[in-house]
Amino acid sequence: MSLFREFARSYLREAWGHLKRAGDMLNLEDYPASIFFSQQCVEKAVKAMLEAKGEYVCNHGPRLTGYFLKAFQDRWSGEFTKIVEALEKLHEYYTRSRYPFIIDEKVVEPAHYITREKAEKAVKLAEEAFTEARRFLEDEGIRIED
Repeated sequence: MSLFREFARSYLREAWGHLKRAGDMLNLEDYPASIFFSQQCVEKAVKAMLEAKGEYVCNHGPRLTGYFLKAFQDRWSGEFTKIVEALEKLHEYYTRSRYPFIIDEKVVEPAHYITREKAEKAVKLAEEAFTEARRFLEDEGIRIED
C-alpha cells in the first residue's frame, strides 16, 4: 500500500473517531466540544480523500475547500456538495468552539454561543460528509477495517 493510501486510511479512521466523539459530547451536553469534533471529522475526511488522490495537504481552514474543489473537479459527484457545505459551515468553529471571542463588543465564551441546535446541525453535517467520504474511499479500495 502506498504512503498516500496509508495516510488516507489513517485520516479516515481519525475522522470516524472524531465523529463518534462529536456524538458523545452532544449526549453529554458539551456543545462546544461536539461542534469541534464535528469540524475535525469533516476536515480529516476531506484530507483522506485528497490523500487517496495523491494530494498531500498540510492545511486547514478556508483553503482546504479550494484544494478539495480543485482536486475533484475532474471527477465531481453531486454528493461532494455535502462535503463542501460541511467544510464551509463548520470552519468558523475551529476556533470559536475553543476560545473566547468578541461579538458586538462583548467577550463571548464558546459555551454561551454554541447551542444544542448548532451542535446537532454540526453533527448531522459531519455524518453526511463522512458518509460521502467513506463511500468514495471504499470505491477506491480504502476501508477503515483494513
